[in-house]
Amino acid sequence: MTRTFLKIQVPLLFLVLLISVFVDRAHAPDVVIGFLLSFGFVLISIVVLERTWKLNDSAFLKAFWVSMLARFAGIIVLLVIIYGATKIDEIYFTVSFIISYLCHSITEMIFINKILKKGSNTV
Repeated sequence: MTRTFLKIQVPLLFLVLLISVFVDRAHAPDVVIGFLLSFGFVLISIVVLERTWKLNDSAFLKAFWVSMLARFAGIIVLLVIIYGATKIDEIYFTVSFIISYLCHSITEMIFINKILKKGSNTV
């Protein structure tokens, strides 16, 4: 599942890099950092999903919710650090982060849905 996710998201990264060429050069890093931050957190989710998929239901749900809480806390901490320690443009960064996080999350949900439809016990 990680490889498939990367096959889809790496070309999307190149698209973001291409789009950032057309954005004001001062704001291009904001867009790329927002994309990469969301990419990292969704990739962590996929790795957790792969490692816990074969566990029993209660163990899987516990690992899933703990990882979700940890990722949420990590996002909050990193956003506070980024906003406080850098001179990043909040609008460009926040919009690119939210849009790319939604895109990555939708891709993740599509993968999970395909696995569930197959009725597979493997990821």
